[in-house]
Amino acid sequence: MFTATALGLLLCVQPLFSGGDDGSAPSSWQPDTVPDGRWSMGVAQPTAGPIPTSAPAATTAAPEPTSAAPPRPAPTGSARPSQTPGPVLLGPSGKAGVQDLAQEYCDRHGGGASAGPRLDGRWQCVRLLLFVSIVDMDVACADTYDKAAYAQTSDPDDAYAWRCYQR
Repeated sequence: MFTATALGLLLCVQPLFSGGDDGSAPSSWQPDTVPDGRWSMGVAQPTAGPIPTSAPAATTAAPEPTSAAPPRPAPTGSARPSQTPGPVLLGPSGKAGVQDLAQEYCDRHGGGASAGPRLDGRWQCVRLLLFVSIVDMDVACADTYDKAAYAQTSDPDDAYAWRCYQR
């Protein structure tokens, strides 16, 4: 382990003591210090020719605003087909609402068991620490909102991400 570390260090430091990739001699950089050994803030020296100055930009007058609006095309007689509306969010609005939705399902379909979240993003009905059944969130939404309601989750791993929608 030590040998590999030492070899890696040598490979990283080697370019500092040798020339560039083209075989040239090492650079002769020296820090800027004043005679008493303190560091100084040197002024940067230009390495290229003078900076070219550009001619001042020609100013142009802005066009005068006109009061007439551009003509608009006349509407055509063809009507656009109506788009079907997307799903409508019915609820619930938060974690407590999702838990209540699952609990109502367990009260109706799970024999009064308690609703609990599962690690796989679903809900279950549990009675006396024994698993009873998985909550069917589609049925829970239909029972609570409407027969046409359905359940959808925004995060399959989060039991609290379920919401009810209607088409």
